[in-house]
Amino acid sequence: MDTTIWTNIDFDKPGKQIGTVNLPYSPDDDAYGFIPIPLAVVANGEGPTVLLTGGVHGDEYEGPIVLGDLIRGVRPEEVRGRLIIMPCANAPAIGRGARTSPIDHRNMARDFPGQHFGSPTEQITAYIHQVLFPLADYYMDLHAGGSSLVIEHSTLLFPSDGMDSPISAKSAEMARVFGAPTTVVASHIGHGRTPVAAAGLCGIPGISAEMGIGGWISPEGVKLCRDGVNRVLKMLGALPNAQAPAPQKSRITKILGHDSYVISPDDGYFEPAFKVMDRVSKGQIAGRLHRLLRPELEPITLHFNSDGWIWSHRSFGKTHAGSALAVLIESI
Repeated sequence: MDTTIWTNIDFDKPGKQIGTVNLPYSPDDDAYGFIPIPLAVVANGEGPTVLLTGGVHGDEYEGPIVLGDLIRGVRPEEVRGRLIIMPCANAPAIGRGARTSPIDHRNMARDFPGQHFGSPTEQITAYIHQVLFPLADYYMDLHAGGSSLVIEHSTLLFPSDGMDSPISAKSAEMARVFGAPTTVVASHIGHGRTPVAAAGLCGIPGISAEMGIGGWISPEGVKLCRDGVNRVLKMLGALPNAQAPAPQKSRITKILGHDSYVISPDDGYFEPAFKVMDRVSKGQIAGRLHRLLRPELEPITLHFNSDGWIWSHRSFGKTHAGSALAVLIESI
């Protein structure tokens, strides 16, 4: 494989290996440097290969915490098959605590399949897509709301070929076992650019998880994430003795289209008239957009364009024209 990234980890070796994949990076102060990205492989005998990633966005911490615990705690003899764990996939962004990479300002979750000789983010993405995906039978990508979002704890499905296909059906089973309060079918925002959507196009069943809010570390989100990962690994046979309580029933929903979004028409400061998982109706007032430096101007009243539940909303009061202020979901 003609990749810029290299690792000393042997993916075929039994046992536990904890190391890094290394991205060449030559900034002003390091002509021949590398960015180390944590990677672990735990392998034992026959069984599925499950790829787990976290930290695709650098201000989302529940996934890296849970995957770090898994790396430290799992023993090779507990595994059937192989776990490939990349807890901080976007290591530069994790170091900055930012959604996108501080190097190239690219969003890794909209950058698949990447380019081996592109920007640093594109190179990491290409490594995941062209080196790790071919090794994987199943995939879990762990996210949170990040600093800009308040979001319902949920799993996401990105069906590339309809919900009735074998890949999508297995992904839906993974989401059911993960046990988040809500499952969201998000095919229309995938287009193969998100990690799980790209994996699906490669024939790999997978789920994404949203487990935190507002850029802080949610204890509830960490527990939901840990229990969900353990349940799915047990169901897949990769960690047959994993312990976790039975999953709760997940509400199955979908983002219906562009009308599911409340978009800011101008720069300003948004005063919402809702909270997460409120039930709202088309035409209902969503909130008011204030121009605080122009107190002579009346606020702009915004309305919902469809019925649904509030799945997520912007955490920052200050907005810009085009900012997504809220996203609705509806049962399917």
